[in-house]
Amino acid sequence: MALSEEYIRKIEFLQGNLTKRMYEKSQSVQFRAFFTYDRLTLEEAKKQTAVLMQSGTEWGKKWQYGWFFAEVDVPKNNKKVLFMAELGECIVFVNDKVMGALDKEHTAIDLNEFSGQNVKIAMEVYAGHSGDELPPCTRAVLPGDELDFPDDVCQKQVKDGSIGIFNEDVFMLWMDINTLYDLRNNLDKNSLRLAKIDKALEKVCN
Repeated sequence: MALSEEYIRKIEFLQGNLTKRMYEKSQSVQFRAFFTYDRLTLEEAKKQTAVLMQSGTEWGKKWQYGWFFAEVDVPKNNKKVLFMAELGECIVFVNDKVMGALDKEHTAIDLNEFSGQNVKIAMEVYAGHSGDELPPCTRAVLPGDELDFPDDVCQKQVKDGSIGIFNEDVFMLWMDINTLYDLRNNLDKNSLRLAKIDKALEKVCN
């Protein structure tokens, strides 16, 4: 028994809804920052003057680095506590310790080891040099031309970060549904396995 269009829409809606429920924001994080063309160590960056940044502030000229700083209280919670920020590809320090990176494949930093503590967060963000953040060029490109963009064009905007709770039960449910849905979409439409998966997916939606 193949899934009807109604159930396909229900499953895809459920996938999107679960994605939104995996992370429950508990507080916003506003950053102080400064911008530089120099490669600095964390200790060198901490000696610079960082100013409070409003969300929406443009930054990120070609070859530029942004150092962003915040001080937050990590809540005590039995579930996983995460820090999230959408500033660009960066390395993240918590209390001077490298905790990982934020990029397209890594969207959050686990703060569980700092539960109940006040922590200082620092991030070194690279703005880029290829203009990937800009809309595609609309001018004609001739053989031998080099695509480039001006040095003084800002590629990024400051966005507030957040601290929140990761709901692992919701994530595991989403993973199960997503795995089964992807699998059934690649099975023979006449297979018994497909029929069993579709029956299970319909049950989830009811």
